This record gives sequence, structure tokens and C-alpha cells, in this order.
Amino acid sequence: MDEIKANLAKEKQTVLELHVTAQEAYARWKAAPEKVKIIDVRTPEEQLFVGHPAMA
Repeated sequence: MDEIKANLAKEKQTVLELHVTAQEAYARWKAAPEKVKIIDVRTPEEQLFVGHPAMA
């Protein structure tokens, strides 16, 4: 995880280091679906092209 964050583009980094990858978000949701909420912030076009996760 630290390697991913070290290679994360500066504009995607947050002061509080709250960024997670899609894989990390999914793993956290799988571990505690009642506590973790997935919010899909992509545009409708992106959702149509790639798909929309059922849990979002």
C-alpha cells in the first residue's frame, strides 16, 4: 500500500492521506459491508463505459 501511495500523482494525494485504491476499497467493504459505504463519483458516461458496482 505504501508503494502505491508513493507513486500516486501529486494531484491525487490528500493532506490526510485518505486515498485508497479500488482494490483496497473493495477489500474494506468485503470485510465490513455494514460499516463501509462505497460512493461512485464517476460521470454517467464513465459508469456506462466501465459499469457500476452493485454496492455503490
